[in-house]
Amino acid sequence: MFTLIHFLFMLLKIAVLATAYATLTFLILYLLSKATSIKLFQKWRTKKFYTWLPIGFTYSIGLLIFSFTYWGNHGLGDSSRIPVGHGQAIYNSDGAFTYLYPDKKKTSYQLQFLTFTVSQNKLSAEKEDGRYVVFDLKTSELKEFESQATYNQYALSNSLPGSNEFKDFISHYHDYWKGWRFYLLP
Repeated sequence: MFTLIHFLFMLLKIAVLATAYATLTFLILYLLSKATSIKLFQKWRTKKFYTWLPIGFTYSIGLLIFSFTYWGNHGLGDSSRIPVGHGQAIYNSDGAFTYLYPDKKKTSYQLQFLTFTVSQNKLSAEKEDGRYVVFDLKTSELKEFESQATYNQYALSNSLPGSNEFKDFISHYHDYWKGWRFYLLP
């Protein structure tokens, strides 16, 4: 049910964004038609609605397609998603379970954790059992550490963030999807 409601909200946001983008594009075309004598621009100026409507439809389709791409998909309903590079994404279900599906060609497990940070193409995370891991997003190599102290030693020697810099999924999600992404993308 939440997925349907979120999808309908996303369609409404796409309609609003497409209307705004189409209007802005039409205004630019209209100003160009006044400033130049190109016949195509003159034709667009006389058929305002029939110019604006296909532009808006094109933006709508483009934004809908983008919202399901790797960089545009932020999850639907109870599941949320953050792209972290190299085709990898961090997922969260119901606000409780944070996990990553490593490259299925190289690994066959799901990495579940509480807090994390991404730096230098590496995911550093605290697992639910108190252990720490570093997952290389590029090579799918996983290193596990039994304690916070051993992880922090490794992090210090490899220029990775310390465990005190880890944040939960919700904090990372709001940091990633705020600002221009929130206002200009579906």
